[in-house]
Amino acid sequence: MSSTFVESLRHAIEVADNKAVVNLLEPRVKDGVATESEKLLCGVLLLMPPLADYEAAAAIFGCMLDGERRFEAAVWDAYRFAILMPDGDQSFERVLRSSPRSAIAAYMLSLVADAQGDAPLAINENARSLALRRFPFNVSNSLKIRSGLGESEKDDLWRSACDLIVSRSAESDSAVSTVEGALQRRWDNLIVGTRLTSQLWAEYNKAFGAP
Repeated sequence: MSSTFVESLRHAIEVADNKAVVNLLEPRVKDGVATESEKLLCGVLLLMPPLADYEAAAAIFGCMLDGERRFEAAVWDAYRFAILMPDGDQSFERVLRSSPRSAIAAYMLSLVADAQGDAPLAINENARSLALRRFPFNVSNSLKIRSGLGESEKDDLWRSACDLIVSRSAESDSAVSTVEGALQRRWDNLIVGTRLTSQLWAEYNKAFGAP
């Protein structure tokens, strides 16, 4: 790996130039020389604007489902399926179901079930996720999909979500410059919800906060 590549990748990550990062990583993925972290970041960024190449992202994640970072690849492919493009292969479910004690796996299975119109399964998987561990997005998902919650239960859930959010203006967080840093930021922002943009925080607070 040349020092020029390393420096170019670090700079592209630091200035949040998703297209440049993908242009650097995608050839390495295709040539079979990318690290598991590089593959994962390439796939994640392919999901994001301005690229939004869901099929290319799914192909990368699909090839990672038997590798060292198969759980993360399955989570991101489930995110792609549930939030962005509910179509294509669902091999990610096998990996998620192989982690029955994972709150994140159960949460993703809840999102997938909701995308497929299976409300009872979505509610059951969300409840299982909450029982394993609460994080902001499985809490907010519960508030969205469970219509029979009482006011005190809603308040308890919302308070627990607020306590777990570490940034409510993620767009102002300091820049990262490493592959792992970039992956963690997106995990925090899009999978568990510990870092929210100010716009999303305002939307959630309006929807679930005290009147």
